[in-house]
Amino acid sequence: MQQQQNLQVLFTYNKPGVNLLQISIVRQLNAELQFQRKIFCFLCAIQGVATQGGNRTFDYHNRINMKVEYDKILALGKAIRAYALGAENSFGPFSIYVDSSKSQFGSGSGAKSMRLQRGIDNKTNAPIVALFFKTQTSPNAIVMPLTIPEALALSDICQWIAMKCVDLDFELTSTDNFQTRVVKPKTVDQPQPAWQQQPTTSFSTNNVSNFSSQPDSARPVEKVVNNFSKMFEENFPF
Repeated sequence: MQQQQNLQVLFTYNKPGVNLLQISIVRQLNAELQFQRKIFCFLCAIQGVATQGGNRTFDYHNRINMKVEYDKILALGKAIRAYALGAENSFGPFSIYVDSSKSQFGSGSGAKSMRLQRGIDNKTNAPIVALFFKTQTSPNAIVMPLTIPEALALSDICQWIAMKCVDLDFELTSTDNFQTRVVKPKTVDQPQPAWQQQPTTSFSTNNVSNFSSQPDSARPVEKVVNNFSKMFEENFPF
Protein backbone atom coordinates (compact mmCIF):
# COMPACT_ATOMS: atom_id res chain seq x y z
CA MET A 1 0.00 0.00 0.00
CA GLN A 2 2.84 2.37 0.84
CA GLN A 3 4.36 1.72 -2.58
CA GLN A 4 1.13 2.69 -4.33
CA GLN A 5 0.93 5.91 -2.28
CA ASN A 6 4.30 6.92 -3.72
CA LEU A 7 2.83 6.92 -7.24
CA GLN A 8 0.78 9.56 -8.99
CA VAL A 9 -0.93 8.73 -12.28
CA LEU A 10 -0.72 11.88 -14.41
CA PHE A 11 -2.34 10.64 -17.63
CA THR A 12 -3.85 7.43 -19.03
CA TYR A 13 -4.47 6.68 -22.69
CA ASN A 14 -7.17 4.06 -23.35
CA LYS A 15 -7.42 2.11 -26.60
CA PRO A 16 -10.55 -0.08 -26.46
CA GLY A 17 -11.05 -2.92 -28.91
CA VAL A 18 -11.46 -6.64 -28.51
CA ASN A 19 -9.39 -6.03 -25.40
CA LEU A 20 -8.31 -2.81 -23.73
CA LEU A 21 -4.85 -1.29 -24.08
CA GLN A 22 -3.73 1.32 -21.55
CA ILE A 23 -0.60 3.45 -21.42
CA SER A 24 -0.21 5.57 -18.30
CA ILE A 25 2.26 8.29 -17.37
CA VAL A 26 3.21 7.84 -13.72
CA ARG A 27 5.20 10.00 -11.37
CA GLN A 28 7.25 8.46 -8.58
CA LEU A 29 6.98 10.87 -5.67
CA ASN A 30 9.83 9.51 -3.56
CA ALA A 31 12.75 8.23 -5.60
CA GLU A 32 15.03 6.29 -3.26
CA LEU A 33 18.08 6.40 -5.51
CA GLN A 34 19.51 9.43 -7.29
CA PHE A 35 19.61 7.75 -10.71
CA GLN A 36 15.96 6.66 -10.53
CA ARG A 37 13.68 8.52 -12.88
CA LYS A 38 10.74 10.37 -11.45
CA ILE A 39 8.59 9.58 -14.49
CA PHE A 40 7.85 6.17 -16.01
CA CYS A 41 4.96 4.34 -17.71
CA PHE A 42 2.56 1.49 -17.13
CA LEU A 43 1.80 -0.58 -20.23
CA CYS A 44 -1.33 -2.59 -19.53
CA ALA A 45 -3.56 -5.05 -21.41
CA ILE A 46 -6.99 -5.85 -19.97
CA GLN A 47 -9.07 -8.83 -21.03
CA GLY A 48 -12.35 -8.06 -22.78
CA VAL A 49 -15.49 -10.01 -21.84
CA ALA A 50 -19.04 -10.11 -23.18
CA THR A 51 -21.94 -9.12 -20.95
CA GLN A 52 -25.31 -10.84 -20.76
CA GLY A 53 -26.85 -8.05 -22.78
CA GLY A 54 -24.47 -8.63 -25.65
CA ASN A 55 -22.28 -5.64 -24.87
CA ARG A 56 -18.58 -5.79 -24.19
CA THR A 57 -16.76 -4.77 -21.05
CA PHE A 58 -13.33 -5.34 -19.58
CA ASP A 59 -12.24 -7.52 -16.69
CA TYR A 60 -9.78 -5.44 -14.68
CA HIS A 61 -8.99 -8.45 -12.50
CA ASN A 62 -7.63 -10.22 -15.56
CA ARG A 63 -4.97 -7.87 -16.78
CA ILE A 64 -1.25 -7.76 -17.51
CA ASN A 65 0.41 -4.64 -16.18
CA MET A 66 4.03 -3.85 -16.99
CA LYS A 67 6.17 -1.06 -15.53
CA VAL A 68 8.41 0.24 -18.32
CA GLU A 69 10.68 3.21 -18.88
CA TYR A 70 9.43 5.81 -21.32
CA ASP A 71 12.28 4.88 -23.68
CA LYS A 72 10.46 1.59 -24.25
CA ILE A 73 7.24 3.40 -25.12
CA LEU A 74 9.16 5.47 -27.67
CA ALA A 75 10.72 2.31 -29.10
CA LEU A 76 7.28 0.65 -29.19
CA GLY A 77 5.91 3.52 -31.23
CA LYS A 78 8.70 3.27 -33.78
CA ALA A 79 8.34 -0.51 -33.99
CA ILE A 80 4.58 -0.32 -34.53
CA ARG A 81 5.12 2.12 -37.40
CA ALA A 82 7.73 -0.11 -39.03
CA TYR A 83 5.46 -3.16 -38.76
CA ALA A 84 2.49 -1.20 -40.10
CA LEU A 85 4.51 -0.10 -43.15
CA GLY A 86 5.65 -3.66 -43.87
CA ALA A 87 9.25 -3.17 -42.75
CA GLU A 88 9.13 -5.75 -39.96
CA ASN A 89 11.84 -7.91 -41.57
CA SER A 90 14.36 -5.08 -41.80
CA PHE A 91 13.34 -3.74 -38.39
CA GLY A 92 13.64 -7.14 -36.72
CA PRO A 93 11.69 -8.72 -33.87
CA PHE A 94 10.44 -6.42 -31.18
CA SER A 95 9.40 -7.34 -27.64
CA ILE A 96 9.33 -5.88 -24.14
CA TYR A 97 10.17 -8.09 -21.19
CA VAL A 98 9.86 -7.31 -17.48
CA ASP A 99 10.28 -9.36 -14.32
CA SER A 100 7.62 -8.26 -11.84
CA SER A 101 9.28 -10.15 -9.02
CA LYS A 102 12.09 -7.58 -9.16
CA SER A 103 9.81 -4.57 -9.51
CA GLN A 104 8.17 -2.86 -6.55
CA PHE A 105 5.34 -1.48 -8.67
CA GLY A 106 4.41 -4.20 -11.17
CA SER A 107 1.23 -6.13 -10.43
CA GLY A 108 1.36 -9.90 -10.19
CA SER A 109 4.49 -12.01 -10.08
CA GLY A 110 6.85 -13.59 -12.54
CA ALA A 111 7.94 -12.63 -16.02
CA LYS A 112 5.75 -10.64 -18.39
CA SER A 113 6.27 -9.89 -22.04
CA MET A 114 4.79 -8.01 -24.96
CA ARG A 115 5.72 -8.73 -28.56
CA LEU A 116 4.67 -7.39 -31.94
CA GLN A 117 3.55 -9.45 -34.88
CA ARG A 118 2.27 -8.56 -38.33
CA GLY A 119 -0.43 -10.80 -39.77
CA ILE A 120 -3.62 -11.05 -41.80
CA ASP A 121 -7.17 -10.58 -40.56
CA ASN A 122 -9.03 -13.83 -41.25
CA LYS A 123 -12.32 -12.04 -41.91
CA THR A 124 -11.16 -9.22 -44.17
CA ASN A 125 -7.78 -10.53 -45.40
CA ALA A 126 -6.39 -7.09 -44.56
CA PRO A 127 -2.97 -6.76 -42.93
CA ILE A 128 -2.93 -6.10 -39.20
CA VAL A 129 -0.41 -5.44 -36.44
CA ALA A 130 -1.05 -7.29 -33.19
CA LEU A 131 0.33 -6.78 -29.68
CA PHE A 132 0.59 -10.04 -27.68
CA PHE A 133 0.75 -9.79 -23.87
CA LYS A 134 1.71 -12.88 -21.90
CA THR A 135 2.74 -13.84 -18.39
CA GLN A 136 4.85 -16.68 -17.10
CA THR A 137 1.99 -18.05 -15.03
CA SER A 138 -0.74 -18.02 -17.71
CA PRO A 139 -0.65 -19.79 -21.10
CA ASN A 140 -3.29 -17.48 -22.58
CA ALA A 141 -2.26 -14.24 -24.21
CA ILE A 142 -4.18 -10.99 -24.31
CA VAL A 143 -4.10 -9.88 -27.94
CA MET A 144 -4.64 -6.34 -29.20
CA PRO A 145 -5.14 -6.46 -33.01
CA LEU A 146 -4.84 -3.19 -34.92
CA THR A 147 -5.64 -2.24 -38.47
CA ILE A 148 -2.89 -0.42 -40.35
CA PRO A 149 -4.45 3.05 -39.79
CA GLU A 150 -4.97 2.22 -36.10
CA ALA A 151 -1.37 1.03 -35.82
CA LEU A 152 -0.03 4.23 -37.36
CA ALA A 153 -2.18 6.31 -35.02
CA LEU A 154 -1.01 4.33 -31.97
CA SER A 155 2.58 4.79 -33.14
CA ASP A 156 2.19 8.57 -33.04
CA ILE A 157 0.47 8.43 -29.65
CA CYS A 158 3.28 6.30 -28.17
CA GLN A 159 5.88 8.76 -29.36
CA TRP A 160 3.83 11.70 -28.03
CA ILE A 161 3.50 10.03 -24.61
CA ALA A 162 7.23 9.31 -24.50
CA MET A 163 8.17 12.91 -25.30
CA LYS A 164 5.73 14.16 -22.65
CA CYS A 165 7.54 11.93 -20.18
CA VAL A 166 10.89 13.41 -21.20
CA ASP A 167 9.56 16.94 -20.69
CA LEU A 168 8.10 16.08 -17.28
CA ASP A 169 11.22 14.28 -16.14
CA PHE A 170 13.41 17.18 -17.23
CA GLU A 171 11.19 19.72 -15.47
CA LEU A 172 11.14 17.79 -12.19
CA THR A 173 14.84 16.94 -12.23
CA SER A 174 16.03 20.42 -13.17
CA THR A 175 13.76 22.00 -10.54
CA ASP A 176 15.14 19.73 -7.81
CA ASN A 177 18.72 20.44 -8.82
CA PHE A 178 18.09 24.18 -8.89
CA GLN A 179 16.51 24.18 -5.43
CA THR A 180 19.39 22.23 -3.92
CA ARG A 181 22.09 24.42 -5.47
CA VAL A 182 20.64 27.87 -4.85
CA VAL A 183 21.85 29.41 -1.58
CA LYS A 184 19.88 32.32 -0.21
CA PRO A 185 22.24 35.32 0.14
CA LYS A 186 22.65 36.86 3.56
CA THR A 187 21.76 40.53 3.94
CA VAL A 188 24.44 42.62 5.65
CA ASP A 189 23.97 46.25 6.61
CA GLN A 190 26.73 48.20 4.89
CA PRO A 191 27.68 51.82 5.59
CA GLN A 192 26.22 54.32 3.20
CA PRO A 193 28.69 55.96 0.80
CA ALA A 194 29.70 59.50 1.59
CA TRP A 195 28.13 60.89 -1.57
CA GLN A 196 24.75 59.44 -0.62
CA GLN A 197 24.77 60.81 2.93
CA GLN A 198 22.59 63.83 3.72
CA PRO A 199 24.52 67.09 4.26
CA THR A 200 24.83 68.12 7.87
CA THR A 201 25.40 71.86 7.19
CA SER A 202 22.40 74.16 7.61
CA PHE A 203 21.89 77.50 5.94
CA SER A 204 20.55 80.48 7.82
CA THR A 205 18.01 82.85 6.31
CA ASN A 206 20.17 85.72 7.45
CA ASN A 207 22.84 84.72 4.96
CA VAL A 208 20.27 84.86 2.14
CA SER A 209 19.04 88.34 3.09
CA ASN A 210 22.58 89.64 3.48
CA PHE A 211 23.45 88.33 0.05
CA SER A 212 20.56 90.14 -1.62
CA SER A 213 21.38 93.45 0.11
CA GLN A 214 25.05 93.64 -0.76
CA PRO A 215 26.36 97.00 -2.16
CA ASP A 216 27.23 97.54 -5.81
CA SER A 217 30.90 97.12 -5.11
CA ALA A 218 30.25 93.58 -4.02
CA ARG A 219 28.35 92.93 -7.25
CA PRO A 220 30.81 93.76 -10.07
CA VAL A 221 28.78 92.03 -12.83
CA GLU A 222 25.69 94.16 -12.22
CA LYS A 223 27.80 97.42 -12.07
CA VAL A 224 29.44 96.73 -15.43
CA VAL A 225 26.07 96.12 -17.07
CA ASN A 226 24.69 99.45 -15.78
CA ASN A 227 27.73 101.43 -16.99
CA PHE A 228 27.47 99.91 -20.45
CA SER A 229 23.78 100.75 -20.67
CA LYS A 230 24.46 104.40 -19.72
CA MET A 231 27.19 104.76 -22.37
CA PHE A 232 24.88 103.34 -25.05
CA GLU A 233 22.17 105.95 -24.31
CA GLU A 234 24.66 108.90 -24.46
CA ASN A 235 26.19 107.98 -27.81
CA PHE A 236 23.00 106.82 -29.56
CA PRO A 237 20.20 109.20 -28.46
CA PHE A 238 17.30 107.67 -30.40
